[in-house]
Amino acid sequence: MRANYQPMKLHAFTLYCLVSLLPGNLILAQSTLQLSDLNSIVGISSAQLSPTGDAAVFIATRKNFEKNINEQELVYISLTTKEQRVLVRDRRGLGQPRWSPKGDQMSFRANTIEGRQIFLLSMNGGEAQKLTSSTTAIKTYTWSPDGNYVAYVALKEAP
Repeated sequence: MRANYQPMKLHAFTLYCLVSLLPGNLILAQSTLQLSDLNSIVGISSAQLSPTGDAAVFIATRKNFEKNINEQELVYISLTTKEQRVLVRDRRGLGQPRWSPKGDQMSFRANTIEGRQIFLLSMNGGEAQKLTSSTTAIKTYTWSPDGNYVAYVALKEAP
């Protein structure tokens, strides 16, 4: 059964995540924004509450100006203890995190040589395992209600 979260609660959670990741000196600064401050800005996207509502994950994005890339991390946060930990880093195209219906696994999309694929991560620890081997990039996906299957939509192969 999927929990019915109110939009206001999700917006408040996203705002909380954004503020908690900003360095204290940027929040308290009374001077104008400087170019060097851009290194401290963290983008928050794809926030997902756990099925039990006591934890969440989100994608944190930081701009690396030296390498001219966006560095992304999949971050876990406990809403009861405020503990944060990085679940996944150094994956190109990281996105669309989804809790399994039981909350014991986390799935996400990331780029591979084959295109964008779905990965599975146990919330008990360990490395993420590639779940799909689609011959084309996966656009979106969802878990089945019982958590035994993942259905996805991929681009059509060129003729």
